[in-house]
Parts: sequence; C-alpha cells; structure tokens
Amino acid sequence: MVEKTSFLQDKISSKTSGILWLTQGDLKEKPKPFYALNYFFDGLLMNYFQRDLPSHKMPNLFFTKNFNKNLFLGHYNLAFPSIDKEVGIFLDIVANIAEKKSQILILQPQNTDEKFIKKITKRNQFFDFKAFNL
Repeated sequence: MVEKTSFLQDKISSKTSGILWLTQGDLKEKPKPFYALNYFFDGLLMNYFQRDLPSHKMPNLFFTKNFNKNLFLGHYNLAFPSIDKEVGIFLDIVANIAEKKSQILILQPQNTDEKFIKKITKRNQFFDFKAFNL
C-alpha cells in the first residue's frame, strides 16, 4: 500500500516535537498513515515488526531527528483501558526534552471522542496541540 507523505510533510515543521497517533486498531494492522510515518521515522515502524515483541504492548514509542531536533511518535490504540494515563506519560517524556510551546500533532480517527482530546490538551499546557482527522 502506497501512501502520500505530503499529508504529513505539510504538517511537520521545525516546531513539531511529537506526534500522538491514535488508532482504533493494533499497530500490526498498519493503520493509516503507517507508511508515511514509517518514512518520517526512518523505517523504525517496519523495523519494529522484525523483532519478536507483542504489538499489543502499550505504548509503541518511536524517536527520530527532524530539522536537527528530537521528534517523538507515540502510537495508542483507543481501546486500551488506561489510555489517558499512558498518553500523559508520553507527553511528560516529550516535555522533558522539547521546547515549551512546541507542537504536538494529534492524528486521530474521525470518530474520536472530542472530550478525550480536550482532556489531553487541557491537562498539558506545555505544548501547542494541533489535531487532524484521518
């Protein structure tokens, strides 16, 4: 499956320190935009499958450099019971390394509960959040 990387290319900038990728399925299902993210993270997502690790383990965290700055990716299955807590941990990790008011892109399915997104963004004032429906 070929995906256009331009969707993310237009959104990731030198101010972006992280991507919070919310899906309704397991990472092994390669949910959209798996291939575009794999490209921006230097093939790390595909390398993940070459190891014998269960993909249902949460969270799936990845790290790369972009514009000579750290760029984090956190993948979370929305069905995971303690997703609020896990996303909070991810944001705390990124906040320890990122610049204040740097961007976190939220990639979410169209039917994601807006209350959940507001809860995440209100709890952490360190970042500038930008949400996009997939």
